[in-house]
Amino acid sequence: MDMTKTMNQTDLGRAIAKWKASPASYRIPKRFQFCKPFWPPVLSKKRAAQKTLLQKKNKKKKKKKKKKKKKIKNKKKREDPPHVCPGCSKDISVIEHLSLQGLTFCRATSGMTLDQWLKVNVPKTTGWRLQIKMASAAAGVFPTRRDRTCTLCSQRMTRATGHSMHRPTRQSFCQVSDPQNRTVEQWLTELRGGKTEKEMLRD
Repeated sequence: MDMTKTMNQTDLGRAIAKWKASPASYRIPKRFQFCKPFWPPVLSKKRAAQKTLLQKKNKKKKKKKKKKKKKIKNKKKREDPPHVCPGCSKDISVIEHLSLQGLTFCRATSGMTLDQWLKVNVPKTTGWRLQIKMASAAAGVFPTRRDRTCTLCSQRMTRATGHSMHRPTRQSFCQVSDPQNRTVEQWLTELRGGKTEKEMLRD
């Protein structure tokens, strides 16, 4: 073991001596490539500048490629033909049509109302969610993704409509359906052990 160690040390020493004598022309052996002082490689200022320039160029090329791909994608989307209803041969985006889970509802050819079609073709929860969305859209209210609808009063679950959620206990509250006729503040103070919001902020 000692013999091999000394041999390796002497070989490395010779390689270092040769490299120091002519660093430009000397070719470093593979077994010493990741040994000091060969690693990390010391680059000259000129070489370092060339490397950074090359990296910048590559970044620009990648960005251009991404932009091109996006443009092609958007162009394809715009050029795509409208989805045609198999029943009446009209565009699906026209009123009295609905496309859901690969199925198409057409009021003219189906011979049933949307509610009846949803009951037959769609799970109950999905149908109920869609009906609430349509009702809110008809009323001119378009809830955002984060806004949830209450299952008890069918209103949006916000503080303004008398709704709240206590995260530590994962309990939700609806002021309209509460049997004790409590407000959101009263319900929260009860859960917090009699502490109001102001007291919580002070602590």
